Amino acid sequence: MTDLDRVDETLVQRLTQDQRFFDFNLCAVDGRLIQILKAGQPNSGEETNFNRAELIIDGEHLTGQLEIHVRFSD
Repeated sequence: MTDLDRVDETLVQRLTQDQRFFDFNLCAVDGRLIQILKAGQPNSGEETNFNRAELIIDGEHLTGQLEIHVRFSD
C-alpha cells in the first residue's frame, strides 16, 4: 500500500478550497509545475469540484474548471 492509498479525495478538495496547498510545490503526474492562484467557487454538482479556478501550469496562466483526483486511475 502506498501513502496515496490512504488519502481521501474529499479531504484534498477541502484543503484546496481552504487554500492550504497554495504555498506548496505541486506538480502534475507528467512533471509539469502547478501553482494554484485561486481554487474558484465550489461546485455542488458532480461534474467538477471548482468553477472559475485560476492556475499556472508550467508558466501558462489558465482559468476554468478544476477537478481534483488523488489517484491517476480516477
